[in-house]
Amino acid sequence: MMVTFMKRGEFRYCRLRVILQASMGRVVLAVALGLAFVAGLMFATDQMFGFAIDGWDSLPVKPTFYFIFTIATTAVYSVLGGWACAATARPRIRSAVRGLMIVGFCLGIGLTAWLWKALPHYYCFALLAVYLPGVRFGAKTFEWTRPDAEYRRAVFGNDSRMNPN
Repeated sequence: MMVTFMKRGEFRYCRLRVILQASMGRVVLAVALGLAFVAGLMFATDQMFGFAIDGWDSLPVKPTFYFIFTIATTAVYSVLGGWACAATARPRIRSAVRGLMIVGFCLGIGLTAWLWKALPHYYCFALLAVYLPGVRFGAKTFEWTRPDAEYRRAVFGNDSRMNPN
């Protein structure tokens, strides 16, 4: 990958920095990061069951506790994914969270149709039901815990490196 630099005043900007500062690039990156976060944690949970229980992959039907546990963990992972998305897309949190909700819900509907005969229907619908509120709650949690501009000025002063706004 070739890195190009552009001069702007006295500072040099890397192309990646320009993309991250542009609001649309940040929104796309935030949606991708939120989806990767949720999907990665769900995959890790499934792998944990495979390592913890002997013969897990050879079971023809998974036990009910597996589905209940993964629904609960998916709710938590959705909150974490929404928080990560909101933290990445700081200037345009609402757009990024909407994008994460739409893309994730569409992927969930596609996976539900694809796995219709392989998984219990309540499991697929429960995952869809906990995903949207979880992402929204994660984004709201970020907004509630984010220090406001007055607090940042009081703590960091006018140092622009420490004050992102």
